[in-house]
Amino acid sequence: MKPKNGQVEILGIYTDWCLENAKKRVIKLINILLETKLSREEILAIVERSYPKITKYFKPGERGVPEVELHNTIQARLSGIEDMVGEENPHGEYDWDNNKIYLYLPRMISVEQIIRSLIHEYIHSTQDIEQMEKNRELGYDNDPFEREAHKAEDQWEKFVWLN
Repeated sequence: MKPKNGQVEILGIYTDWCLENAKKRVIKLINILLETKLSREEILAIVERSYPKITKYFKPGERGVPEVELHNTIQARLSGIEDMVGEENPHGEYDWDNNKIYLYLPRMISVEQIIRSLIHEYIHSTQDIEQMEKNRELGYDNDPFEREAHKAEDQWEKFVWLN
Protein backbone atom coordinates (compact mmCIF):
# COMPACT_ATOMS: atom_id res chain seq x y z
CA MET A 1 0.00 0.00 0.00
CA LYS A 2 1.29 3.44 -0.91
CA PRO A 3 0.63 6.61 1.10
CA LYS A 4 -1.98 8.98 -0.23
CA ASN A 5 -1.05 12.55 -1.01
CA GLY A 6 -0.10 14.34 2.22
CA GLN A 7 0.39 11.14 4.21
CA VAL A 8 3.56 9.68 5.64
CA GLU A 9 4.47 6.21 6.85
CA ILE A 10 5.17 5.89 10.54
CA LEU A 11 6.02 2.38 11.73
CA GLY A 12 4.10 0.86 8.85
CA ILE A 13 1.00 3.01 9.38
CA TYR A 14 0.02 5.67 6.89
CA THR A 15 -1.23 8.80 8.56
CA ASP A 16 -1.90 12.43 7.81
CA TRP A 17 0.98 14.54 8.99
CA CYS A 18 0.98 18.28 9.14
CA LEU A 19 2.96 21.03 10.78
CA GLU A 20 0.36 21.41 13.53
CA ASN A 21 0.73 17.76 14.56
CA ALA A 22 4.50 18.06 14.47
CA LYS A 23 4.38 21.20 16.59
CA LYS A 24 2.14 19.54 19.21
CA ARG A 25 4.48 16.55 19.43
CA VAL A 26 7.55 18.77 19.79
CA ILE A 27 5.81 20.79 22.53
CA LYS A 28 4.90 17.59 24.35
CA LEU A 29 8.49 16.37 24.09
CA ILE A 30 9.84 19.70 25.36
CA ASN A 31 7.49 19.51 28.36
CA ILE A 32 8.51 15.92 29.13
CA LEU A 33 12.20 16.83 28.97
CA LEU A 34 11.73 19.92 31.12
CA GLU A 35 9.42 18.47 33.78
CA THR A 36 12.42 18.04 35.95
CA LYS A 37 13.00 21.19 37.99
CA LEU A 38 13.55 24.15 35.70
CA SER A 39 16.27 26.59 36.67
CA ARG A 40 15.63 30.31 37.03
CA GLU A 41 17.67 30.82 33.85
CA GLU A 42 15.57 28.31 31.86
CA ILE A 43 12.34 29.90 33.05
CA LEU A 44 13.65 33.36 32.22
CA ALA A 45 14.64 32.19 28.72
CA ILE A 46 11.10 30.87 28.14
CA VAL A 47 9.63 34.16 29.37
CA GLU A 48 11.96 36.19 27.15
CA ARG A 49 10.99 34.19 24.06
CA SER A 50 7.23 33.94 24.70
CA TYR A 51 6.21 37.15 26.47
CA PRO A 52 6.85 39.53 23.53
CA LYS A 53 4.58 37.35 21.38
CA ILE A 54 1.89 37.38 24.08
CA THR A 55 2.01 41.17 24.45
CA LYS A 56 1.83 41.61 20.70
CA TYR A 57 -1.11 39.22 20.28
CA PHE A 58 -3.30 40.49 23.14
CA LYS A 59 -4.12 44.19 23.16
CA PRO A 60 -2.31 45.99 26.02
CA GLY A 61 -4.28 47.67 28.77
CA GLU A 62 -4.29 51.38 29.56
CA ARG A 63 -1.23 50.97 31.77
CA GLY A 64 0.90 49.45 29.04
CA VAL A 65 2.88 46.22 29.09
CA PRO A 66 3.73 45.02 32.60
CA GLU A 67 7.25 44.01 33.55
CA VAL A 68 7.71 40.35 34.57
CA GLU A 69 9.60 39.35 37.72
CA LEU A 70 10.51 35.88 38.97
CA HIS A 71 10.38 35.07 42.69
CA ASN A 72 10.92 31.93 44.73
CA THR A 73 7.55 32.23 46.50
CA ILE A 74 4.91 34.84 47.19
CA GLN A 75 6.11 34.85 50.81
CA ALA A 76 9.70 35.56 49.69
CA ARG A 77 8.53 38.43 47.49
CA LEU A 78 6.40 40.02 50.21
CA SER A 79 8.91 39.53 53.05
CA GLY A 80 12.08 40.27 51.08
CA ILE A 81 13.58 37.07 52.54
CA GLU A 82 14.62 35.01 49.50
CA ASP A 83 14.21 31.55 51.09
CA MET A 84 10.93 32.30 52.89
CA VAL A 85 8.29 29.64 52.27
CA GLY A 86 4.65 29.18 53.16
CA GLU A 87 1.84 26.72 52.72
CA GLU A 88 0.27 28.16 49.57
CA ASN A 89 1.96 29.56 46.52
CA PRO A 90 0.19 30.67 43.33
CA HIS A 91 1.57 30.22 39.83
CA GLY A 92 1.69 33.97 39.40
CA GLU A 93 -0.05 37.22 40.14
CA TYR A 94 -0.60 40.63 38.62
CA ASP A 95 0.26 43.62 40.81
CA TRP A 96 -2.16 46.41 39.94
CA ASP A 97 -0.25 49.02 41.96
CA ASN A 98 3.09 48.46 40.21
CA ASN A 99 1.89 47.08 36.85
CA LYS A 100 4.05 43.95 37.27
CA ILE A 101 3.54 40.26 36.72
CA TYR A 102 5.12 37.98 39.29
CA LEU A 103 5.82 34.33 38.48
CA TYR A 104 6.65 31.92 41.29
CA LEU A 105 9.45 29.52 40.43
CA PRO A 106 8.26 26.33 42.17
CA ARG A 107 5.02 26.35 40.13
CA MET A 108 6.78 26.89 36.78
CA ILE A 109 7.29 23.22 35.90
CA SER A 110 6.84 23.23 32.12
CA VAL A 111 6.85 25.45 29.06
CA GLU A 112 3.06 25.15 29.02
CA GLN A 113 2.68 26.28 32.64
CA ILE A 114 4.99 29.26 32.19
CA ILE A 115 3.18 30.48 29.08
CA ARG A 116 -0.28 29.87 30.61
CA SER A 117 0.72 31.89 33.68
CA LEU A 118 2.09 34.74 31.58
CA ILE A 119 -1.10 34.88 29.51
CA HIS A 120 -3.37 34.69 32.56
CA GLU A 121 -1.66 37.51 34.42
CA TYR A 122 -1.20 39.61 31.28
CA ILE A 123 -4.96 39.43 30.65
CA HIS A 124 -5.52 40.76 34.18
CA SER A 125 -3.30 43.74 33.29
CA THR A 126 -5.73 44.63 30.49
CA GLN A 127 -8.80 44.57 32.72
CA ASP A 128 -10.47 47.40 34.63
CA ILE A 129 -9.42 47.53 38.30
CA GLU A 130 -12.72 49.00 39.52
CA GLN A 131 -14.71 46.24 37.85
CA MET A 132 -12.20 43.70 39.12
CA GLU A 133 -12.92 44.74 42.71
CA LYS A 134 -16.67 44.30 42.12
CA ASN A 135 -16.12 40.92 40.45
CA ARG A 136 -14.20 39.61 43.49
CA GLU A 137 -17.48 39.59 45.42
CA LEU A 138 -18.70 36.84 43.07
CA GLY A 139 -15.91 34.46 44.14
CA TYR A 140 -12.97 33.26 42.07
CA ASP A 141 -14.88 30.65 40.04
CA ASN A 142 -17.68 33.07 39.14
CA ASP A 143 -15.50 36.08 38.42
CA PRO A 144 -15.84 36.97 34.70
CA PHE A 145 -12.28 38.37 34.67
CA GLU A 146 -10.89 35.06 35.93
CA ARG A 147 -12.93 33.20 33.35
CA GLU A 148 -11.58 35.48 30.61
CA ALA A 149 -8.00 34.91 31.77
CA HIS A 150 -8.47 31.13 31.93
CA LYS A 151 -10.03 31.06 28.47
CA ALA A 152 -7.11 33.05 27.03
CA GLU A 153 -4.67 30.53 28.52
CA ASP A 154 -6.04 27.90 26.14
CA GLN A 155 -4.17 29.68 23.33
CA TRP A 156 -0.79 29.03 24.94
CA GLU A 157 0.51 26.92 22.04
CA LYS A 158 0.52 30.01 19.79
CA PHE A 159 3.39 31.41 21.84
CA VAL A 160 5.73 28.42 21.77
CA TRP A 161 8.78 28.71 19.57
CA LEU A 162 10.31 25.88 17.61
CA ASN A 163 13.61 27.45 16.58
